This record gives sequence, C-alpha cells and structure tokens, in this order.
Amino acid sequence: MNEPRKLHLEKISRAERSEDQSALRAAFADALRELPDDPVVLGKWADYMFGIGEKDIARQAVRKAFSLTRDNQHHLKMALCDKMYVMGMQKIAAKSLPKLISSERTQETLVRIKILSAGRDEISVRQACEQLVERAELEPEQWREISRLALNCGNPAVAVKAFLKCIKLADAPPKDLARLVVLHIENNDLESAWRVLKDLPREVLQQPDMLAVKGTCLRKRGQKTEAVKAYLQLLDHWPSNPTAWSGLANLADKGDLPGLVTRCEDILNGNQAGGDNAISLWYALGLMQERLHRTREAFESYSRANSRVHERYASKGRAYDAKKVEQVRARVTGWFTGDMFEPQPAEVSASQPIFIVGMPRSGTSLLERILASLPEVRAGGESKALALVATGHHQDVLRKHAPEPRALDSEAWQAMASDYWNATWVQGRFVTDKLPQNYANLGWGMKMFPTAPIIHLKRDPRDIGWSIYKRFMRVTFAYATKQESMAHAIRQCEDYMDYWKSVAPGRILTVQYEDLVQNPESMTRKITEFCGLEWKEACLSPEKLDIPSFTLSEQQVREPINTKGLGRWKEYEEFLQPMIRALDEYGLLT
Repeated sequence: MNEPRKLHLEKISRAERSEDQSALRAAFADALRELPDDPVVLGKWADYMFGIGEKDIARQAVRKAFSLTRDNQHHLKMALCDKMYVMGMQKIAAKSLPKLISSERTQETLVRIKILSAGRDEISVRQACEQLVERAELEPEQWREISRLALNCGNPAVAVKAFLKCIKLADAPPKDLARLVVLHIENNDLESAWRVLKDLPREVLQQPDMLAVKGTCLRKRGQKTEAVKAYLQLLDHWPSNPTAWSGLANLADKGDLPGLVTRCEDILNGNQAGGDNAISLWYALGLMQERLHRTREAFESYSRANSRVHERYASKGRAYDAKKVEQVRARVTGWFTGDMFEPQPAEVSASQPIFIVGMPRSGTSLLERILASLPEVRAGGESKALALVATGHHQDVLRKHAPEPRALDSEAWQAMASDYWNATWVQGRFVTDKLPQNYANLGWGMKMFPTAPIIHLKRDPRDIGWSIYKRFMRVTFAYATKQESMAHAIRQCEDYMDYWKSVAPGRILTVQYEDLVQNPESMTRKITEFCGLEWKEACLSPEKLDIPSFTLSEQQVREPINTKGLGRWKEYEEFLQPMIRALDEYGLLT
C-alpha cells in the first residue's frame, strides 16, 4: 500500500472509531482532495455514502473506482464488484467481474458465485464451483449449497464432490443418503448409487426418501417389477409423491392403470399436491390416460401441466424467447465460417467422440445403443462436456475474456479438447456423445475433433413435438410448454444443421429415424461405415446391451428395434393444430 493512501485510511479509521461524523467527513475530504483517482479511497468513500443514504453518489463512486483499477489488481476488482452487488447494481457487477484465476481467494469465489447466480450465468457459476471443490475449505452448509448450485448448472460430478464434503457417510441421515444417491444418478454413475443403497439396513430403505431413490435406481437398472413395488410402497407413505407417480405412469401394468388414474385424479382434485408436485402428477395422469387411449382426457392433463410450467417460467423471466434464440444462432454461425473447416484428415485420433445430435425425442438414445453394441464403442450418454466447453468459451468471448473462435490457434483448440475429455465420465477409443441440443455447439466440436463423426437424427417433427409436449422438461427446453414454440425450436435446429452442413460438407451424416427403424440393417451398415466401424449383428439387437439408460427413453430402448413410435401424433391431430400449422409455415412438413 502506498504511503499517502495508508495515512489517509488510518485517519478515516480513527474517525470511524470515534463516531465523530464531522471528523469523518473531513478525513474523507482530505483523502479525496489529495488522492481523487485512488480506487481504494473511492471504494471506501462509496461505502460511507451508501451507509448514510446517498446511494446515487455511492454508486457513481464505486463505478469510478472500478474504472481506475489496473489489470493486475484482481482482489481489488473483486471487492469493488461485491460493493456494486450490495448497492443494487447486480448486472453491472456481473459484467465487471474479472476472469476467474487460480489464485482467487475462497471468499472472492463465493462472492463471484453470488453475483453470477443472480444473473443466472450458469456456465460461470459452474467454473467457480469447480475451483472451490478442488482447493477450498468451507463449512458443511456452504458445501451443501455449492453442491446444489453445481447440479443446477449441469455439473453433477462437482455436485457429488461438494456434497461428500458436507456429510459423513458413516452417520449420515437417510435424507442425506437419498440426496447422495440422486446426485450419483444425475452423474450417470448408477454403480455408485446402487453401492450406497445396497449397504443400507432394511429399515432405512423403507423410509420415504430412500424408497423414492431406490425406485428410481431400480427403474434405471431395468428392474421393472422391483421398481413398481418400491413406488407403491412410497405412495403408502406419501400419496402425492411425484417420483412414485412418474415411475408408475411409465411402468405399471396396463390392468392396474384405471385404479391408479382414479387415485391420481382424487389427489389432484382434492388439492393434495401443489407446485412442482402437482405439475408432475398432471404429466403422470396424462401418460396413464394416454396408455388407456383416453385421448381427450390425456391431452387436457398434459395441457394443464404445460400451462402451469409456462406460467412459472414466465414469472421468472425464463419463458422461451424466439427472438433471443435466433440472435444467438446468428452470432454462433457468424463465428464459424467455411474456411475454418479443413477437409477431414485420414488419420483418426486415439480417442474419438461420435456426436449424435438433433431434437430431443428424435431417436438419439436408440442410435447410441446401436453403436455401443460394438466392442470398440462406449456409450457416453447425454454428456454435458461439449456444451460446457462451448458455452464457457461463448461467455468468455462476450465478456472479452477470450478471442472469437476464428482467432484461436491449434493449441487453444487442443486445450479445449482436453477440457472436453476431463468433463466426460466415459473414456475409450470411440465414445458416443448424444446430447441432442449439441447441434448448436458443433462449430466447437468440429474444431476440437477434426475427425469426429457427426450424425444428425431427424424424425417427423409432429412426432417430435407431441413426444416433447408430454414431458416435464427443464427450463433449457422452455419451448416444450407451447405448441408454436416447439415448432420454432425445431426450425432452429434445422437451421443450425443446414449451416454446419454447408460450411463443413461431408462431416455430417443425416439419418431419418423412420428409415432407421423400418430398415435397421441397411441403415446401421451405412452409419457404421460412416463412423469407420465394422458392422456386426449386435447392431440389430441394441435391447440386449446391458448398460443403464439415463434418458427419457429409458423404457423404449430396452425393447427391440420397432416402429411403434411412428405416427403417434395422429391420434391427437385435432389437438395439435397450432403446432402443425406453425410447422407448415416453417416449411418443415413435406
């Protein structure tokens, strides 16, 4: 600290301790007269003015202080950003945050997370949580909150690590053990989830929290009968439990559905479930009615659920914004031009992702299991790795913390590729990556992995839309609640894929889902040839693959390849006219 500043701050501190307001004002006046452009003095002045109610002066002072900081004053920048946040300038604080560095103090990273969470910057929150987990010492409740934030930001691996820091497995209560199992499942680690469950005493497993996660774990392991039993036991303890109703709607025998429908209707009509629980029950009721071919009743139940979800998203300012989605697409495609993609090299790298993209419910889970039936291919599931790397760089570019993709050299792309593998939970010679919405991130994917096969799954958009409409989707898929929004989202996916195919010809194979299930041998031969793999008979029997499924298609993929999913929208055609008209206007119906 320079000497004049030190002297003035000591004088200000003495005045503060004496509680002599006139002396304090005089001390600040002297300091500002001699050091008008000192960011530390200005920050201190801003605190004082805010404390006495002069909030506009305080905000001006802290913004000026930040503008006077140097690039190497990271800790000071973080302190001033915290002041901005406290003074009600959350957006300015978020934009002003310096780039996360390894030497950032724990308390500063907690401040960063607070500011970024207010601005819903999930990518940057994720990065900050990762850094804390690796090096910080926090109180148990702080770790619990970091675990929650990491999961919400799409990083279940960090969520697991943070949660393990806040509990002691030997004497953890059932509620915490249930939470740990959920986190393992979210992290696609069914083995660890089951290991926690199987070591528990029987009396603990019969508690409601444990029955819920036990049912989910059994369901994902394909143990249908045992899962149904666990869900029914759970309803005896908690009649409106959403996990139990979701599981039973999918797994219960058809003969048991009429009784379950009546039971679910009684709960909803009696207002015995509220909030998210009620929404989940409306979706479950719709599915049970659909399985019984009660068409009108099913659509009405799904519509009630979607209306409630839309209202919730809209109240939080997170409803689907078509204009914003188009702006992001224009920006991303503008960053990647045809001259950035060289012809695909003949030599394949040692570890290779196989990207499977398209709209949700387009058949990506089936295709992944087909490929994973081959011995050299491992199923990576809906890995967030590419999305995390791509969106992280995207945000850094917008904050001017990183150059645009065109300006990156080969070493930078290799570093991103390394980040990608570090973020995946599966390693191998070929690893499928079937996060459908990666269609928006393929510019990064193709630059990081010049030889990676990319398969674009397409399906009748009416089947896609109807399948999505029936499910409680995360806010990432806010379009799912409105028929017209679903049509717009499908159009955006097509626009992205048309662009990638135009700038990187030959890199992407388009596969029509209807062709895949109607002509499985010819189509799987074509797909394996495109991926540089040797076709085997196992490709025709993906249902025999003994791996868990963590997606919405977990039950369908356990069946042999079939055409049962084709044209399901037709039974609901009269109710889907808003979506069908919009799809036609977008030129998506041929």
